[in-house]
Amino acid sequence: MILALEKIHELECKEDYPAAIDELEEYLRINPNSAEAVIRLGFNLWYAVEGADRMRKTLPMEKYSARFMELFNTYRKILWNNSDFCHSFGLGLNLFYYYFVPDAKDIKVLKSYELLGKRLLRRARKIDPFWKTFCPEMGFWGRLLFRLSPKLYFKKKKKNKAEEDKIYAEAKIRLGGRGILAKYYNIA
Repeated sequence: MILALEKIHELECKEDYPAAIDELEEYLRINPNSAEAVIRLGFNLWYAVEGADRMRKTLPMEKYSARFMELFNTYRKILWNNSDFCHSFGLGLNLFYYYFVPDAKDIKVLKSYELLGKRLLRRARKIDPFWKTFCPEMGFWGRLLFRLSPKLYFKKKKKNKAEEDKIYAEAKIRLGGRGILAKYYNIA
């Protein structure tokens, strides 16, 4: 039985891998035109790969890495104008490009994947004011601070309380109930 995206959300928030990924795969198999399933599956794949490595969990990292790139290549032309797609895949490629290059020893090849991620993130910011405001271009320490405490990040950027509340409210609307996206950005 296929789970609804709302139920899959719970698995994603618990980082219940491989169950969350398996359910998203099944949902996408039945609904191949679901941009939401593609976006969430892509985000979960790179997040699981990075998390498995970081936490030394036993997950099929090579399979998930290959599937991430297969999913990206299958849907990139179809969802090129979807800012959430560009952000989800761009973030994974930009931060963790080295997981997605099979047997790459050439630094130029590795760098090209990282740059592809940056281009996708810029595209998301260009076509959607939400991503431009919520995830402005920032360096590693800015991203880390933003991820751990969006409120502290905005305070450092001297956003006033009203601006901060507005951005956070929009983030809750846009990302709330969307599984790993909500969890990653502390909206869940």
